[in-house]
This record gives sequence, structure tokens and C-alpha cells, in this order.
Amino acid sequence: MTRADGSLRPHTATLLVSLSQRSLSGLTKRSATQSLVLSSSPSDLVATTPLSYTADEVKHVALSPDGSRQAVFRQVAAKDGKPARKVVEIVRVLDGRKEDELDLSKEHGDLYLDSTFGPPSWHPSSTSLVYTAEAPAPKPDPSALRPSSTKFEYTPDFGETFTGRREPTLFLLVLADSSFQGALRQEKPRLSVHRLTSPDLAGPVVFGQPAFLPDTERPRLVATGYAPLGDGRKLGIVYCTNRRARIYALKVKPEQSDGDDEDDKPKVVFRTASATPISSADRSARSPRILPSTPDSVASRVVYISNALGGPHASCAALQLATLSASLAVDEDRTVVAVVDVPDTKDDADDPFPGLYVDQLPSEPFVVGPDGEVAVAMTSVWRTRRVPLV
Repeated sequence: MTRADGSLRPHTATLLVSLSQRSLSGLTKRSATQSLVLSSSPSDLVATTPLSYTADEVKHVALSPDGSRQAVFRQVAAKDGKPARKVVEIVRVLDGRKEDELDLSKEHGDLYLDSTFGPPSWHPSSTSLVYTAEAPAPKPDPSALRPSSTKFEYTPDFGETFTGRREPTLFLLVLADSSFQGALRQEKPRLSVHRLTSPDLAGPVVFGQPAFLPDTERPRLVATGYAPLGDGRKLGIVYCTNRRARIYALKVKPEQSDGDDEDDKPKVVFRTASATPISSADRSARSPRILPSTPDSVASRVVYISNALGGPHASCAALQLATLSASLAVDEDRTVVAVVDVPDTKDDADDPFPGLYVDQLPSEPFVVGPDGEVAVAMTSVWRTRRVPLV
């Protein structure tokens, strides 16, 4: 083949590779496919695609920021008398080789993979992961003569698409080569999972949509905190952008744990030490996204959207930008795109900007220009259509 200038186009071929590997923790065989683009030289690999999983047991695949790894979350069904299992695997994108795996069955309940509570989010270093899952059921006291009364207390769920979901909880997955391993003081660094949040962290607030701040020394996060009414009732949140929700900054610290079981040895684990509100209490906020950092930047900047608390559903939203100091204090929280009460028609525009009507921001909403300028991309309702905006 030839190019437009008449020169020869290098010959390329696409190779579709089928891969399979035994999962020891899941007690099953994992299969995937990958496309490889090869040049005329057999050893010259031009491009690859991430591994593609088609098995029903694969619930979510999270690609790392550098494109080198995938976190594969699997739900293995019960079979041949063996219980169901929840497994996470860390897989290399280049050759499909599994680096590590961990059985999560005893760590938590079902994963939250929706946009309201957020899919798993990688650390910028591609060595740690934070995600939301249902809290594990409390373990009974073996010395008690009868069950605790708390077992029979009614805990409401979030209804709608979250029927049966009562306690969303943040979990931190630390890979063996993570810079956070030093704080864990393990004899041999290994893949580990840590429960970050609990009901007593910020009163009745539960957290979702977690994202890492760009810090390699210690885990620091932002997340959306959802609060019930004063009487404990939980209102539906998946279709409602006017509920009690705020953006929080979470400080995570290592602490000594006595172990969950009798056979567990004392160990160091990560826990959230404090949760500081970023957004205003009179706004319903969601979708925190961390702006890309620059080499000379010290502060962290968080973009999020908010609506008026209470009032009509699906009202016009505002786009906010919060600047956090090194101590996670809010240095500034300003409005980038304000609420539009009446579209501006003074320029005789036939179709003036009506404001933002956004459910959630994309997981990666930023567009960086050639000079380093940053724009936020999203989709919004404009009259009767949903249109892309920047």
C-alpha cells in the first residue's frame, strides 16, 4: 500500500490472541482476548489493545492511568458445593499475565459499580485502587449466649436501584509495589485490602464516588458523602439531584489492628482518620473530579457539580472548583458555571445557553490543550436533546 505522497506504507498485521489462566482464589479458569498490531518485522509490536473479558463472572475491569494494568473484579458463582467468591485480579495489559489476586469474599459484600457511588478509581501512580462496596455483615460474638439486639435493628436501604444496599463503604486496595506499603510494615509486601470508612466516621453519612488526590506519601481522597434525614430515613438518590450530599476530603492514616479473627496476628491497616466537608451545606453536590496536577502545583483542585438542596428535581446545576491546601483545608471554592435562571437573549441568539442539566460528570472529564489549559467535558440537556459541552 502507498501513502498520499507515493511512499510505501509499512505492512502491518493484526493478531487476535486468546488467553487463559487458572485463578487459584476463584477456583476457575479465566479467559480473555487481546489484539496485537505487528509490523513487517516479527519483533516489532506497533500497538496492543487492553484485554477484553466476556465471561459473565467479570463484573468490572478498571484500567490503570498509565495503561499498564487492569484490575479485574470477578463474582464466581457457587459450584460443586463450593461457596460463591468475590475475587480481584491485577493483570498486565501488555501480555495478559496475572500479577496478583486476592479473595475479597470475607472483606465486604457486593460492589457498587454505578455512577452514583462510583466505579473503582486508580491512584495516579497505578499502584493503588479505591472502590465502594457493601459493608460486611457484623461477626457474631462467639461467647454470647444470645444474638445481639443490634442484629434485629432495622436499617433502611436507598431504594430504587439500591434495594438491599444499606451501608456503602470505601475500600483501599494496595498493590505490592505501592509507595503506601512502607506504612504497613509487612515482612514481604503483598496485595492487601483495607476498609477505610465506618458508620461513626461522619455520623450517619455514607461515602461513594472516591478519587485519589495526587499524593504518593499517604493515601488522601475526595468522595461524595450522602446523609439521611434527621429521623434516619434515606431518600432515593439515583434520580434525585436535590438530596443531602456534600463533597468531603478524607485523610487516611495507618493504625494498629488486633486482627478480625482469633488466628489473625496484629497488623497495620489503613483507616480514614477524618472527613472534612468541601462543598457548601446548602447545596447538593456530587461527581468530584481531580484536576490534572502540574510539576509546580502544590494545592489540589477539585471540580464538582451541585444543585440547590431540596426544591424541584433535575434543576439547573452549577459547576464548582475547590482549591485544597496541603492540610486539605478549602482555600477557595468558586463557581465556574453558575446556575442560569433565565437564558441570556440580549445577543439575539436563537438558542441561548440554558444552563447545566447534568446527572454526573464523566469519570475522566478533562481535556488538556497544547498550552496546558484545562477544559471540562460533559453532556447536558439542551431543550429536548442531550448534547456534549466543553
